[in-house]
Amino acid sequence: MPEVGRIPPLPREQWDHEVRTMFTLFEGPEAYENGSKSNVFLTLARHPKLGTSFFKFSGRLLMKSKVDPALREIVILRLAYLYRSPYEWSQHVEFSLFGQKIDPEYVEAYRSGKVQQSEGAGILTREHIEAVKRGAEDPIWTDEQAHAIRAVDQLKETGHIDDVTWNALASTHNEQTLLELLFFMGSYAMLAWILNSIGVAPEDGQQVFAEELLASR
Repeated sequence: MPEVGRIPPLPREQWDHEVRTMFTLFEGPEAYENGSKSNVFLTLARHPKLGTSFFKFSGRLLMKSKVDPALREIVILRLAYLYRSPYEWSQHVEFSLFGQKIDPEYVEAYRSGKVQQSEGAGILTREHIEAVKRGAEDPIWTDEQAHAIRAVDQLKETGHIDDVTWNALASTHNEQTLLELLFFMGSYAMLAWILNSIGVAPEDGQQVFAEELLASR
């Protein structure tokens, strides 16, 4: 497992106005006083200008993308699996299984503490999660989902998507959603590198997902 805590969370006594304002981006005005519930926010609080810029970009991509949520999560999970990123994997397994949709309604529920974690309400099943590890040839996938997984694999292996896979994706996506897919792939690969390198610990209650990832082949 990547070493945890190379850059540790910023302690409360060092939270200034800029840090506290960053906390409110996803978690609402009460986070200004109470702090963030997220280990990523607490860690990037050590560079709040960078963190604020990144979270604004990430929030725009997650909450306003036209990409199908299931396809989005399959892409992110495949990246997390390939890069063996415990934090990224555990976050998005939970999002996928428990119906925590990343949209304005989810953010409001998260802020108010009303998020419901009821397995079966999610956008993916445990069968999908296991199939992510096996790759594009698993029969559970639609053609579109399989092509997206192949695109992720090709980007990791060669740095580009081949013509066959690109044309297959382009047959079901317009230029805007193709660009959004590429930004999901690129930004979550980058995030996996960062999370692994600085050692952001999985959130409380998510360690089991991280352990499952690291135990897989």
